[in-house]
Amino acid sequence: PGGLYTDGSRVYFHADDGTHGREPWVTDGTAAGTVMLGDLMPGEASSSPWTFMGLGNGSVVFPATDPTHGRELWVSDGTPAGTQRLTDLAPGTGNHSPDELAYLGGGVVLYSGDNGSFNRELYRTDGTAAGTYLVRELNPSGPANPSDLTLFNGVLYFRANGGSQGTELYRSDGSFGGTYLLKDVYSGGSSSFPQHLAVAGGQLFFSANDGTHGTELWVSDGTTAGTQLAADLITGSSGSNPSRLTPLGGGVVFNAYTPTSGYEPWYSDGSTTQLLLDTWSGNFSGNPDHFFTLGSHTYFRANDNSTTGWELYQTDGTPAGTSLLKDLNPGPGQGLLGAFGALGTTLYFYADNGTDGYELWMSDGTSAGTQQFVALNPATGDAAPRNLTEVNGIYFFSADDGVNGNSLWRTDGTSAGTQRIPGATVDPQNLWNLAPAGNEVAFSAEDGTHGAELWMSDGTAAGTRMVLDIHPSGPSNPNYFAHSGGLTFFAATHPTYGTEPWVSDGTAAGTQLLKDIIGGSGSSSARSFFASSWGDGFFSATKGRQGYELWITDGTTAGTQLLKDIRSGSNHSFPNYFLELGSYVYFTANPGSGNQVWRTDGTAAGTVPITGSYSSPGELTVFNGQLVFSASGTGVGFEPFIHDPATTTASLLADIQVGSGSSSAREFRPVGGQLFFQANDGTSGTEVWVSDGTTAGTSLFLDLNPGSGHSYPKQFREVNGQLLFLSGNDDLYESDGTPAGTQLLDPIFPERGISPDQFNLFPLGNRLLIEGENLRYGRELWTYTPGSSLPVTWVGFEGQWEGPTVELMWHTAQERNSAYFEVQRSQDGRLFQAIGQVAAQGDSDGLSSYPYTDAQLPPGATTLYYRLRQVDLDGRESWSNTLQLRRQAGPGLPLYPNPGADHLYLDLRAWAGPCKIEILDLQGRRLRGETLPGGCLHRLTLDLETGHYFIRVMDSQGRQETRPWIRQ
Repeated sequence: PGGLYTDGSRVYFHADDGTHGREPWVTDGTAAGTVMLGDLMPGEASSSPWTFMGLGNGSVVFPATDPTHGRELWVSDGTPAGTQRLTDLAPGTGNHSPDELAYLGGGVVLYSGDNGSFNRELYRTDGTAAGTYLVRELNPSGPANPSDLTLFNGVLYFRANGGSQGTELYRSDGSFGGTYLLKDVYSGGSSSFPQHLAVAGGQLFFSANDGTHGTELWVSDGTTAGTQLAADLITGSSGSNPSRLTPLGGGVVFNAYTPTSGYEPWYSDGSTTQLLLDTWSGNFSGNPDHFFTLGSHTYFRANDNSTTGWELYQTDGTPAGTSLLKDLNPGPGQGLLGAFGALGTTLYFYADNGTDGYELWMSDGTSAGTQQFVALNPATGDAAPRNLTEVNGIYFFSADDGVNGNSLWRTDGTSAGTQRIPGATVDPQNLWNLAPAGNEVAFSAEDGTHGAELWMSDGTAAGTRMVLDIHPSGPSNPNYFAHSGGLTFFAATHPTYGTEPWVSDGTAAGTQLLKDIIGGSGSSSARSFFASSWGDGFFSATKGRQGYELWITDGTTAGTQLLKDIRSGSNHSFPNYFLELGSYVYFTANPGSGNQVWRTDGTAAGTVPITGSYSSPGELTVFNGQLVFSASGTGVGFEPFIHDPATTTASLLADIQVGSGSSSAREFRPVGGQLFFQANDGTSGTEVWVSDGTTAGTSLFLDLNPGSGHSYPKQFREVNGQLLFLSGNDDLYESDGTPAGTQLLDPIFPERGISPDQFNLFPLGNRLLIEGENLRYGRELWTYTPGSSLPVTWVGFEGQWEGPTVELMWHTAQERNSAYFEVQRSQDGRLFQAIGQVAAQGDSDGLSSYPYTDAQLPPGATTLYYRLRQVDLDGRESWSNTLQLRRQAGPGLPLYPNPGADHLYLDLRAWAGPCKIEILDLQGRRLRGETLPGGCLHRLTLDLETGHYFIRVMDSQGRQETRPWIRQ
């Protein structure tokens, strides 16, 4: 359930009962009095009544979607019979999409609605069809987008775009004449962008930018003359960016920035404004948030960094009355996460004391009275799942449940199918080196009596056993397992033979030394075992007079022999990275002239190098019957190479970073007939690339971090025909194999830890297993089922620094039940903060475009990151890519006409030197590229289809400008 609203005797909410989708419900607190008000969107589909607002007479209005009229305004008296659609203001299946519902008084609700032409204006309703209509068209030339509707002295104040005045502060009493611009704070066509409206002490507080003082705190008595600057905390045009305005007594508590104290808590009554506490002393920021007023105090979270970390503070609105309430997690750890609520005079929140994880806490406003409510799930540390290994659709792994220590587990991707596997006679402990062994898993483990020895398991307790105690007086440390033809090859240490190759059929009698290569207690240190499909095993070992060279075994002592001394003498060729392709086993080795790719058919004569103009190969991958690898080429850097098994040569697949620069192509993975990998072309950063195995078919797939920034994609996996992969900051993406069908699923775990290897992806049937770590749960095992349809198909997301603002624009190709977009900003690319919200179309099959202006930029910022969180009407969400924007003192990029037809003029008269010109589509794909001289006006003839494009210009100093262009 969600969207809870009470009229005093009943609670309205939306819920999904599993049969009817998400629909409107009401309850009087009893089972009998809890009923669905109507299946407005019949069947399993959802009408998605997102929010409810009372009319003051026992009835409520709410937005909902039905199959005939789209998303419109509905009314209910709390009974199914009294629940009905009010009007169809966007006729047919168009969407009126009511939003920002606010009670004015007198039985009237004002709200933001769409007129059917994507222009949002201010509407009113009294719960009747006749009383539901447009109040006043505030912006005849475009959407007014009224938002932040706040009741003050019987009038609703809000932010809206009036067109010629920009986005400013408006007021409405529900009538045409009583709805108008209160004050043009930033006079002219610029926007002051008032926000964070709050009422306290008979005044309306908000933040705004008048163009002179930057974004500062303003106050109003409801009149134009009485609307004025309350405090200029930073002299000049920089602005202190007040936010989170929270009423307390006769004023507001808020977060603001100054150069001397950073972002800290402040208080203002409209005439006097003062710093409450420099929680992180000096010009560092304590970043107070989660302000919550209860009685005579406001509670909040802040960070002092070195002493207590993120903890609970309280204030009475004076510096003397502002202090740390309690260090919930002693030391600099994060104790308080937030989510404040109140019951009577008691404050509730959730926090982590460093022992029990995040649990429910309560406070009476004193340190002694601030305590954990109950430990719902006492923490015992993370499970630390490791060594995930698939055998016949089951993953085996090691984990610690806090009771049995590090032991053997199995999972089929479900909770019920995830269980610990005890041993037949004694439990294995301290597991390492798990590897498939036919229908079993082989691993190294201890049992409290024996050291690390060879174990195997078929997934049952009875079938989990130590196979043989190879080293009776110590650990044999078996590793490098490889299995074929019923035999498992591995290396192990014996007190008589040293570390040598062994073989096992899963029984004690069938586990034996393959060959004492060195003789006596010396060690050949056999390693890197690989088992071919025809039964032979390959590995690397040294015989003393030869270095580490290529060996072969058929599972017998006589059949275990040196296959080829690739680098003669005592030097090593170090055979490694084995894989099978056709009737050959490929590997890398160094014959003395540097590493090369080699292959063998199991004979000395058939063990030969793959020649070509390359060196230092790696990332060997089979794709469409060919071998792809990364290597350093003659005249080029590290680039992708390709080899056809019909030949003994390899050639350059693509010079992605043209010339001697390196694209460092790696992370190759075939998915859906295409080869995906990461590479850097020197312009777009390290991004997702794709190839069909030809030079012409190798191209940039998607620039997740537009411009020269890097997304560092990795761990490409295929599940349910979908491509899954991680970005460098461990965000999970899903793709149908097209740029338009690639979407950020979720910043998987926002409260990440500090592990450099936080997430690992493992396909399992129709699921994806995720071995992941975050601050809340530690390292645990997670699951995700790909392939479900997402509410929005993202097409493009771009932005541009325009003087004191950043202009953002995004596009979608399809929307289903989409509610709104939340705009998030970050200064470091990891910690994001919501800065605004834009209403979505709801349902659309065509191209939809959304503009947003960020007019409250952090002081002194030169690099900013933006992303979009899309929320649909059912509460599901999807994410855009992350956009990195740098403030550059560039010369600008005039281009015209825009929109245009078959040509445009590109003004490079203010640009110096040769300029690289690129034309991109909405997916970021490069359609055309050329170099033009600076200092000139150029006419470009463009053979493009009707649609939206981007023109990007880069000069030799690295300056870059991108402008949207529309082909009519």
